[in-house]
Amino acid sequence: MELYDPFDKLSFSPTECFLCGKKTDGLTEQSPVFPAWLMKKYNLYEMPFKLLDESMTTYEAMKTPACSKCDRDYLQELELKISKGFDIGFDGVSALDELTIFHWFSKILYGIIYIELQAAFTQHEGDEPLGISPSLLSKFRNLHLLLQSLRMPLVYEDFQPWSLVRVKLSTESNVFDYRDEMATMIFSLAIKDVGILICLQDHGKNLEYHGALLK
Repeated sequence: MELYDPFDKLSFSPTECFLCGKKTDGLTEQSPVFPAWLMKKYNLYEMPFKLLDESMTTYEAMKTPACSKCDRDYLQELELKISKGFDIGFDGVSALDELTIFHWFSKILYGIIYIELQAAFTQHEGDEPLGISPSLLSKFRNLHLLLQSLRMPLVYEDFQPWSLVRVKLSTESNVFDYRDEMATMIFSLAIKDVGILICLQDHGKNLEYHGALLK
């Protein structure tokens, strides 16, 4: 099994699986960025989602190409674990291992990034600058590399790539509160009695330097 790197040739084709690079049909072999169970629970299907170029799409329309094997063996399995955890609530999410939560948020953020990059390269012409800094592209590339551990084992020697905080919210509500900051790769999410803060690519430094405050 080989690592797939779409950033090597900056290839974000709608007919290449975003996770492994295998050819897809571009129509039925797709995976929603935001999972169906989440969109159904909070009626997100037709809710607007603004992209970086100020264009609007919907939660339901945001999809990435995914071959049948990656979708069945990795992505659907991941969603099953996550959805079961959130169905239970804070205790269920607390029982999930950190890598599973990291994979889930990484899949969502990379899916958004994939759609943003597709739009950027479609609009890019000739020698005009792409408008994305090399340092940000490097972060995106590293995120995709780490996401590869969904389909193959990766070993982190004496570090973990993320900082993760899970908190029990004082009141339970049916509000879906999701926010992300692409440049710093920080997420916040509130669902039911679960609050999550995660930084996907800080090597645990937020927990190290702000541990007392976060507690």
